[in-house]
Amino acid sequence: EVTRSAKQADEMVPLKSNAVAAWRSYELARVDLEVTQAKAKIAEQDNAENQQLLKDAEQRRQQVAEAMDESNVNVPVPRGSRKALEGPAETEESRYAAYPGHSTGRRLALARWIVNPLNPLTARVAVNHIWGRHFGEPLVDPVEDFGRRTKEPPLSDLLDFLASQLMQDEWQMKSLHRMIVTSNAYRRGAVSRNADIRTVQADPNNRFHWCWGSKRMESQTIRDSILSLADGLDHRLGGPSVDPKKQPLASRRSLYFLHSRDDQHRFLNMFDDADILRCYRRQSSVLPQQALTLMNSEIPLAMASRIADRVSYHVDITRGNADFVSKAFEFILCRLPQPQEIDACIRAMAAWESNGEGKRKSEARSNLVHTLLNHNDFITIR
Repeated sequence: EVTRSAKQADEMVPLKSNAVAAWRSYELARVDLEVTQAKAKIAEQDNAENQQLLKDAEQRRQQVAEAMDESNVNVPVPRGSRKALEGPAETEESRYAAYPGHSTGRRLALARWIVNPLNPLTARVAVNHIWGRHFGEPLVDPVEDFGRRTKEPPLSDLLDFLASQLMQDEWQMKSLHRMIVTSNAYRRGAVSRNADIRTVQADPNNRFHWCWGSKRMESQTIRDSILSLADGLDHRLGGPSVDPKKQPLASRRSLYFLHSRDDQHRFLNMFDDADILRCYRRQSSVLPQQALTLMNSEIPLAMASRIADRVSYHVDITRGNADFVSKAFEFILCRLPQPQEIDACIRAMAAWESNGEGKRKSEARSNLVHTLLNHNDFITIR
């Protein structure tokens, strides 16, 4: 009987193995079916979303087409960009594939070639951009073309020296900035009325930087300067971008503003904001609308009273408006006023105080601050 039981147990071993194998095959087939159904569901959802997007785009296109047939109708034209071309090996499944754990080394080889001392083009381009941001004019113009069509710059030796110095300093940008801002060329004055007449005749366009060339602040700097004077600028570093709908009343630096072709900050755009399509160099324009923007924009109007309160806190009461004018010029324009400017400002404040109602003195001081924010010296770096 014992022998019979052992024999039956031996006969059951293959049956159990086959049963386990069959169960595993069933589980594998069931999981494969669930994966296939999930993929089909995702594809159906994606297809439905795509169909809805196409339907909305077609409706929008039809609205624009109908509006264009009518006269004096201002309808914003929808803008878009072409989808990037896909390679023949790219599929829907390849997009979700795991990132390879090894590298071919091609990108590292490219990076080493870019910063190789035998390839000075990278350093020259970097130096040219940094120099242009400090002085307003680059050493090589246009900045996007270092080819043979571009004329040789008059200060090519300076460009080569700064490029070699940048590479010797192991590409430390701070060392290059320090060298530029502590140079005699950077610390020269912008007033040329006392310059040697021979220098002016030999270099009327200041190509050799015998004086400082005045330049206007960038749009972000203008806005941030107004908020900083009013002690209303948020100096925190990092964080999310500011949505276009929240930008008019935002206290964050303009660097964190999100903008696109359709959504742009009006104040920044008026003062030649950065072009999202061409990032080589900002253009600088002089338009009458810029003066109107500083005069009527919400930012200068709202911050003028706060700036006036900050200046009034340091005013000598015994001197009154005369001391306020001097403090305001020094605080906003970073210079002392001329005697004729003091007289004109005092007369204007007296007129505002006599014509105003309520808080006449505070309103007059706010008006003076608002006027100084519209001064050319406020937005010009000399």
